[in-house]
Amino acid sequence: MSMQSLDLQRRYEFAPSIVWDALVDADLVEGWLGDAVVEPDIGGTYSVRGIAPGPAISVEGRIVDFERLVHLGVAGNSGPILDLRLDEIPGGNRGSSTRLTVSVTVSIESAFAARVRADWLISLDQLGDLLHGHPVDWQHWDRDYGARWTGYLDQAETGVDVEGPGSVRHPHG
Repeated sequence: MSMQSLDLQRRYEFAPSIVWDALVDADLVEGWLGDAVVEPDIGGTYSVRGIAPGPAISVEGRIVDFERLVHLGVAGNSGPILDLRLDEIPGGNRGSSTRLTVSVTVSIESAFAARVRADWLISLDQLGDLLHGHPVDWQHWDRDYGARWTGYLDQAETGVDVEGPGSVRHPHG
């Protein structure tokens, strides 16, 4: 196994305060990422377990950086595992948008790197849908997201760099 690092960016047409809440409120995190326990403060638990049949996301750590509306850093026993940065940018329905930069560090076999990328790309689509008022219906995940996830996996396996839309239902942010 080796350490793999994945860096992704998405633009959402919402102000950082709205996107931030979806990253640190456990109920909202469950609406796009999976079962979550989040204690939003330095030293707090940040634990996420993907919900089948959705992406196999797993984050187990402590919050090591917590700058409200700007930066959330999570570390496990062996170092950083999740780094989320928000930048306010012009645009969006109310004149403000958010660029979310996600850095994920995982210890996996290189053969699984494409799957990890596909899982995070679809999860960012799911975040976009949540922000638009459509949390994931985990019982119907295959119907709603399965084909797009397969497309991301195919692209990741062939080395095509794809960032994806802001959401499945709202592809422009």
